[in-house]
Amino acid sequence: QDIVAQAQFLDGLCPMLYPDLLSRGIAVDEYSYVYERTWRTLDKLKRGGNEEAFVNPWIQAYKPMNKRRIQNQRQGAVDGGAVGVNAWNNTLNYVDGLFVEE
Repeated sequence: QDIVAQAQFLDGLCPMLYPDLLSRGIAVDEYSYVYERTWRTLDKLKRGGNEEAFVNPWIQAYKPMNKRRIQNQRQGAVDGGAVGVNAWNNTLNYVDGLFVEE
């Protein structure tokens, strides 16, 4: 997908920005991974002439993720410029307290 070329036609994007490497036992800095990709997505939208488009990425919320790691992804997205996040878990069995601000 060419985000720069499509930017002028978009209100926003909800990309899947999480690494699916954790299921294979590969260590990843969730915060930095999601932060960088959120920032890059916004940059591509801006380069395409759309300063107003939002990014609201999907993050990983299934095992082996725990509450801290999920919140690290969320914070990386927000710090990277996202308006929020969508948490992906195909079982709909989320970590207790995940959606409660502390």
